[in-house]
Order: sequence, then structure tokens, then C-alpha cells
Amino acid sequence: MTDPVPGGQPAPDTNLLNTGTPPAAPTTPAEFKLDPVIWGDMKPEFPQGFEDTLKNEASLKSFIDKDGKFNQANIMKSYIHAQKQMGKDKVIIPNDKSTPEELKEFNKKMGWVENEAEYKFGKQPDEKVVAKEFVDSFRKFAHSSGMPVKQAEKMLDFFESTAVEGKKAAEAAEAKEWETGLNNLKSKWGNAYDRKIMAANSFVDKLGGEEFKKHINEKGYVADAKFVEFMADLYEKIEGEDNTLGNELKSSDRITPSEAKDQINEMMANPKGAYLDHMHPGHKEAVEKMLKLHTLTGGN
Repeated sequence: MTDPVPGGQPAPDTNLLNTGTPPAAPTTPAEFKLDPVIWGDMKPEFPQGFEDTLKNEASLKSFIDKDGKFNQANIMKSYIHAQKQMGKDKVIIPNDKSTPEELKEFNKKMGWVENEAEYKFGKQPDEKVVAKEFVDSFRKFAHSSGMPVKQAEKMLDFFESTAVEGKKAAEAAEAKEWETGLNNLKSKWGNAYDRKIMAANSFVDKLGGEEFKKHINEKGYVADAKFVEFMADLYEKIEGEDNTLGNELKSSDRITPSEAKDQINEMMANPKGAYLDHMHPGHKEAVEKMLKLHTLTGGN
């Protein structure tokens, strides 16, 4: 006990004042700072009462002019648009954690339908260049993968147009190849061209008839100059001198340059023939034939 103070009251115990935890000093709130990544050098003038916790929202930049002032017109327009959107169907973008049901609902909103038969694709399969089997297979793929109907139709239209262009290009290339091949045969066969073509056709008729002709037509062999040349040469080799059609066609104006040279050599090698024997009754005709043969070889 401390000694009493005058007046009979005890003095305060100073030990009591020095025990226990001293009261904490008042804290000063941390100074708010704008995020330089969001605002850079901009100094937005936020309205009074605007909470610091909202001032670093990047979405606010679209409402602030270069001078830092809020654009009231943009704020009002944004508010009106937001009000109009309230109550409308919302589309939740799926992610890797979405359930099959959520994915299904999303696909429905995008234009997917549960009935596969509704993927009709405009034209009927038999009206398309792409095969019916491809159309059916693509329908199953589009439906099972959740593809919207309109998107699937556009994709198939693209496949169709690509197939059409490809077919046209292939046909044009085949026609060009056939034309080039025929021109080469005309140059090689000369005046014998018509005879050779008739020989090839005759051989095809004799060899296989209508069924064989249909087959080579479907395979495109009739448009293959090499095939035509092969058939013509094969026909003449097989039929030989006993070939009635070949003999009828093999007149002096329907032979190849090579055949013309062979006839010239044959006439020149026969001293008793009409060409070398001036007294022969057929000498005049032989001379005319020799001139014609030289013309067919390209000579004078």
C-alpha cells in the first residue's frame, strides 16, 4: 500500500498503470493507387462516393474520355442496352467442365436439332455431284458433333461446289488430253487416220461386242489415244492380208507415211514392174501412183 495522501485518501497505485498491453495506436488506411497496367497515364475523375474497390475495373475505360472525364452519354446508352437485355435468353459458353446436358442446351441455342432427319441439305442426294453415301455420312457426323443445321448446310454446299469445280477441271483435262492424242495420231498416220480409226472400231466390235464397248466407254478407254492406236495396230496385225475390211480401206490415199515408203521401195525394187518398165501397159498409172506415194510421205 502507498502512503495516504493528505485528506485521508490513499495515493493511486502507479504499478497498476504500468501493467498489461498498451492500447494499439490508430492505423492509417493505405493510400489507394490506380493500376498503371489498366490506366497508364490516364487520370480518371471518379465521381464523389465512387468506391476505391471499383476504380481499377478495366471495363470503366470505355466510359472515360482522354481528358479523364466520364462520358455521360456512353454510360446512359450502356445502361439502356443492359436493361433491354434483361429477361432475354442467355447463352452460357461451355467449358471443359460442362456437363453433357449443358453442352446439349448450348448446341440447341446455336441451331442444333435433336432429329437427325432435319438435316435435309436442300438438294436431294441424287441431284448432287458428291455421292449419296457421303451426304448420309456427313449428316450423321454433323448431328452427332452438335453442328447447327445452317452451318452444316453451308459446309455441304462448299463440298458440293468444290466437287463440281473438280469435276469440270477433270473433264476439261481429259478433253485436252484426248484432243492432243488425236492430233498426234493424225500427224503420225496422215491420210490413213480414218482407216486406222475404223479398224480400231471394227476390232472392238469383233472382240467384245456391245458389252465390251460399254465397259471401255465407262472406263474412258475410248478417249485414250494410246488405246485407240493399240487397237488399230493390233487389228491390222491379226487380220493381215486376209483382212477384207483392211484391204478395202487400204487404198493409196489411206495409208501412213511409213506404208507409202514401203510401197515406193517395193515398186523401185521390181525391174519388171509397171513403174520401171516403160512398155508396161500399166506404166502411166504406176507413175501417177508413185507421185501420190511421194506426196503421202511428205516428199516432192
